[in-house]
Amino acid sequence: MARTYRSPSREKQAEQTKVQICLAAEPLFSEQGYAATSMRQLATVAGVSMDTIYALGGKADVFLRALEITLSGSMDGTLLYARPELAVPPPGGSLRDALALVAAVLTDANRRSAGMWSAFVEGANTDPVLAAAYRKRIEDMREEGRRLVHRLVEWGLCRLPDDLDCTVDLCWVTAQHSAYTLLVRDCGWTPEEYREMMLDRFLELLDR
Repeated sequence: MARTYRSPSREKQAEQTKVQICLAAEPLFSEQGYAATSMRQLATVAGVSMDTIYALGGKADVFLRALEITLSGSMDGTLLYARPELAVPPPGGSLRDALALVAAVLTDANRRSAGMWSAFVEGANTDPVLAAAYRKRIEDMREEGRRLVHRLVEWGLCRLPDDLDCTVDLCWVTAQHSAYTLLVRDCGWTPEEYREMMLDRFLELLDR
């Protein structure tokens, strides 16, 4: 049986190329949308060949990797629940302090990824790969919300809501990209005003 040789340096280079392509792709998807962005455009802006783009699996695969990087603000797609600043009780030790951190992280994520999320919603309407990824992402976000509430309860900052799923969904709707886009881009709110609104809503739902 032939032995498979794996080169760590080659794998590292491949990963760096993938990240390079995804970072170059994000502005295109954000500004043009999913359907209007072509594989050839992706190759051109990333400075790679079409073969390199196709080796990543296709447009949907490039988009989803770019989305993960944009949502998390990191190369490894760190989830909200796993962010270091949200993994320990807040310095102030109050529910407001904890939720202020959550609101700040979410506002920054929405500011960074609102365009990509709009492209995600658009693409999910026609691309089966994105449609499946969209359904999973929505459930993952809701699960992150449930885990964050349980963490706040474990820290003794609030009690467990009588209807956890409903409370999490209401928080999640407030923190969604669509709310950020409507209020900041379309209604002229500042990101700071949006963040304060989110914090007030979180407190209204959890400080009972």
